[in-house]
Amino acid sequence: MDFASLMAKEIAKKEPEKEKPQKYISRREAEAQRQAAYLAEQKALEAERDAKAAAKRKREEDAAEEAKAREERRRKLAEESR
Repeated sequence: MDFASLMAKEIAKKEPEKEKPQKYISRREAEAQRQAAYLAEQKALEAERDAKAAAKRKREEDAAEEAKAREERRRKLAEESR
């Protein structure tokens, strides 16, 4: 093997270099990043609101069931005491 083939083989083995972070970004790219971050944040907030609303709805349903059961027991006791 000659030197050129050895060098070509070594160069082929070398990992491709990772992209260096850009020193500057264009306004368009900055705006796109800002918009993406905003949308992600809004999506997370909406999911959190939905979860809170579902939890509140469940608590209200449970409270309504308990009140209904309490009223039913009260009604039965009133009938039995008559």
